[in-house]
Amino acid sequence: MFLRNCRGVKNSMFCYGLERKEFCFFNQQLRKEEYEKKLNEYRVDSHASLEYLKKSWGQWSSQWPKIRQIILNSENCSGDAIYDSRNAHDCYNVTKLEDCRYVLNSRDVKDSYDFFAYGMETALCYECVTIAHCYELKFCNYCMRSSYLQYCDTCWGCENCFGCIGLKDGKYCIFNKQYSKEEYELLMPQIVEHMKKTPYGNGEPASLRFAVEYGSFFPEKFSIFPYEDTLAQDYFSHSTQEKDVLMPEGVLSLDTLPDLVSDTDFSIAQNIYFCSSEKKPFKFQKRELEFYKKTGVAVPRVSFEQRYLKRNELIPFHY
Repeated sequence: MFLRNCRGVKNSMFCYGLERKEFCFFNQQLRKEEYEKKLNEYRVDSHASLEYLKKSWGQWSSQWPKIRQIILNSENCSGDAIYDSRNAHDCYNVTKLEDCRYVLNSRDVKDSYDFFAYGMETALCYECVTIAHCYELKFCNYCMRSSYLQYCDTCWGCENCFGCIGLKDGKYCIFNKQYSKEEYELLMPQIVEHMKKTPYGNGEPASLRFAVEYGSFFPEKFSIFPYEDTLAQDYFSHSTQEKDVLMPEGVLSLDTLPDLVSDTDFSIAQNIYFCSSEKKPFKFQKRELEFYKKTGVAVPRVSFEQRYLKRNELIPFHY
């Protein structure tokens, strides 16, 4: 618990930069009996104690430097959290990349640009999101085991399709309509040429305007989720005006929860609690409570969304 930049470490707490160590506390080597005694003093099963430990850890760990870049077993790469890669630039949290740029949260990707998420034996993709086991895709979202797609969404096992959504095992389709190979190869370039000559975004806000229809990812207005509910908020946060939200009737305060996880009953999964940070009600899940009890960690006092944001703050690099 409470470790940073440690490898091969076990049964330790409040440590930085250690390798192959055991029974360490604030980077000091202890005997097993001494370490177990410390564990009884620094309790994580108590919410009040855990909050104090988080604060203490933040103060103590601030004396140590934060690693600016983590690039291992890689050649000619820039970005952060890059492993086993070659010629990957401005890439973050990636493994086994080759000849790529602006790739994030992916592995096994080659010859791709502006790519977010998954990869897994994927190549020749441009401006794509959530793609796996694909070859030569442009401006696509959530496509798997497909090849030669453009402007497609949620297509699996497809080949040579344009402007399709929700297809499975489709081939030579345009706007979900089936064509012969000859018809597809004649019609698809005509549509592309038309899009290249057609201005896009007249009358739209400046953030939604493009010079022409062809050449960019789907506009924001086509998203099935509002901006504030997407991962975009993690990278380009849009500040919203704070509102005073009263706790709805029938919703409980988190202050009513017991301090110790051992005193917490599974019945709280039936209640609705109010997160003062997110200004919204939320519920605990039974499996979640089982996890807290198994690990001996105190039940949190904020919603999942707020905990997610706090975890992101621990990431040593910025996207």
